[in-house]
Amino acid sequence: MFRDADGKDTMTDKLQFVFIELQRFTKKVEECETFEEKLYFCMRHMFKLESRPENLRGEYFDNLFQVADIANMTAKDHETYVRAMASERDIRNQIRYGRIQGHREGLEEGIVQGLQQGIEQGKTETAIKMKAAGIDSETIAECTGLDIETVKSL
Repeated sequence: MFRDADGKDTMTDKLQFVFIELQRFTKKVEECETFEEKLYFCMRHMFKLESRPENLRGEYFDNLFQVADIANMTAKDHETYVRAMASERDIRNQIRYGRIQGHREGLEEGIVQGLQQGIEQGKTETAIKMKAAGIDSETIAECTGLDIETVKSL
């Protein structure tokens, strides 16, 4: 922790440092029980591990060993890996774009359908008002575009 010059008063409780002397960490992988102990073991021994110990499992260690595998690739393998990842990203983006376009088209289709329903409802309401005003069914059908049977049934 940050303390004043005489070491008595804490200057801030927001910032702390932890120093680990990895050379003093002597546990074997089988003896590591906590996450921190497993992490210290990895930091001390990762460079010389031939294979992944069974004790080092879980999402964090999966990611850690995956990054280590990538870092240890030959230049040619790394280039192939980068190309494959770019290709995978392109495919994912194409799929995402297709879904967005499909969603937009579905929305547009829904809007058009809603507009058509609104227009039909407006024609029907207009026909009802015209009929209430005493206008004959033939004239109403002609003005609204509704068929004569629909107008008569209103």
